[in-house]
Amino acid sequence: MSRSKSLLFAGFVLASTALYAAPVAVPTGTYAVDTAQSKVSAKVSYLGVSSKTVTFPKVAGVLGYDAAAREAVRLDVNVDATAMQAGSESDTTYLKGPDFFNTTSYPSVTFKGNKLKMKSDRAATVQGTMTVRGISKPATLDVTFNTPLVDISRTGRVAMTATTSIKRSQFGMKAWSMVVGEKVALTINVQLVRQ
Repeated sequence: MSRSKSLLFAGFVLASTALYAAPVAVPTGTYAVDTAQSKVSAKVSYLGVSSKTVTFPKVAGVLGYDAAAREAVRLDVNVDATAMQAGSESDTTYLKGPDFFNTTSYPSVTFKGNKLKMKSDRAATVQGTMTVRGISKPATLDVTFNTPLVDISRTGRVAMTATTSIKRSQFGMKAWSMVVGEKVALTINVQLVRQ
């Protein structure tokens, strides 16, 4: 490779590296969850050979971000546990009962995030607190966006998928341990609209 080509290649690599390492410019603002386009699901192993999925179709929340504060973020997600759908009326009734979500006493499941770390223009982690059955534990969401966040200033809307997992026994759900798995995989699918 000639010297001029070597210098050109080196310059390209340095420029690409700098671009990738640069912080993503997330527009300052408040973004509300579009409840009609959002849902949460919980998946758990069943009998060790299959799985069961519960859907929560009623989700509300807000994302607040200030570009001047860098990693600070306010992500509040509120899930209406009383609206869960477990595939059958009997399963739904049982999961709403005292052995599991106990929705009479604890009608909501919440996540409150306070620290954002961008990994790329479409991926991030959000650290915060998950509360289920009135019990709060630290949790981290792995977040992906359907478009670079800088596009929010143009479109006013972005879709977000966030995943995490919890141990149900840590939130007081210890029934049927030989049948229902301990690890629960949570997926939050929301549309965020700039206010």
